[in-house]
Amino acid sequence: MDLQINRWGNSLALRLPAQVVRQMGLREGSQLSAELTAEGELKLTPQAPHRPAATREQLLEQIAQLHRQVPISPPVPREEWSRY
Repeated sequence: MDLQINRWGNSLALRLPAQVVRQMGLREGSQLSAELTAEGELKLTPQAPHRPAATREQLLEQIAQLHRQVPISPPVPREEWSRY
């Protein structure tokens, strides 16, 4: 993937594609460490341990687990609705 450096005020900025941000578990305000290797490559590493973004299936499973924890009460007969 090719990236382009652009001016941001008096600084230069590197824009990260959304796919990279998701895969690294980053969001606005995330801190990265930058290291220049002996080969002249730039290595970016999240400073805090990161968690990759959850997949759709993982999110659905989390919702299902929460749903299983909610107690289900018996239905209230229509005649008793006025009491509530």
